[in-house]
Amino acid sequence: NAVKAVRLPVTCLLDQTAALCVCVCVCVNGCYAAYINPVFEVLFVVFTSCPYRLIHVCFPDGLAAFRTFLKSEFSDENIEFWMACEEYKKIKSSTKLVSKANKIFQEFIDIQAPREVNIDYRTREKTKQSLEDPSPTSLNEVQAKVYSLMEKDSYPRFLRSKMYQEMINRANAQGQRRSV
Repeated sequence: NAVKAVRLPVTCLLDQTAALCVCVCVCVNGCYAAYINPVFEVLFVVFTSCPYRLIHVCFPDGLAAFRTFLKSEFSDENIEFWMACEEYKKIKSSTKLVSKANKIFQEFIDIQAPREVNIDYRTREKTKQSLEDPSPTSLNEVQAKVYSLMEKDSYPRFLRSKMYQEMINRANAQGQRRSV
């Protein structure tokens, strides 16, 4: 249930063609949802209870803040890997799929990877096998494990961080100024 709303004019960065798109920020005091109508007005709504999770980080500002936070903790390889997997799933060409799969494996999954993500041996080996004949779903299991790690570990720390609180305070201040 919503407790307040503020209108802000912005451009929809999630989907330029959408009649309505949603992004959500989560903070310790509640959730903020941004609903964007066809004329690119944004209605921010603050909810009293919050069912949202890591996947609902606002794009692009919330994602940028989360990435900056992870960099400050020296664990940005997790979000970079997750984003690389999202791009990987969109590839249609089998040649490009093989190339991207190899690049992701070498950068994030291989035991000697420069930005190695924290996964167990079984997952690493299963992924290595799956990438011998890559498909758009070859990285799903390892991506889910890295996502789970971020959601249970990094994301709660992000929500408690000074960086996040400052971002929310700036958003609140902007919303209050524009609603007057």
